[in-house]
Amino acid sequence: MVLGMMLLVVALLWVGLLIRSKRWKVLLTATRANSEQVETMYAYFQSHKIRCKLITDVGPVGSSSFIHATDMMPNDSGAVMMLKVHQRDMDAAKKLMGIHQGIL
Repeated sequence: MVLGMMLLVVALLWVGLLIRSKRWKVLLTATRANSEQVETMYAYFQSHKIRCKLITDVGPVGSSSFIHATDMMPNDSGAVMMLKVHQRDMDAAKKLMGIHQGIL
């Protein structure tokens, strides 16, 4: 009985974490060597109260310096830095990104 309850709690925690992770969407991706734009956008979003986070994924990446998140091709380039934005802030982030790009 106790084991069953413990398994149920673990299963519920796992489902909760899975659902929670789906709330974050990748907005911008770059190789580690060319990550200035991603870091600049992260700081810009933070200053405008956009919920976002930087994730570094070490492993094979695409050959171009700025790549779409779904277009990763294996090679020895190194790490990928991703700017993830909370799904509820995605529209505001895209607007701010357009404004910021216009300023530069």
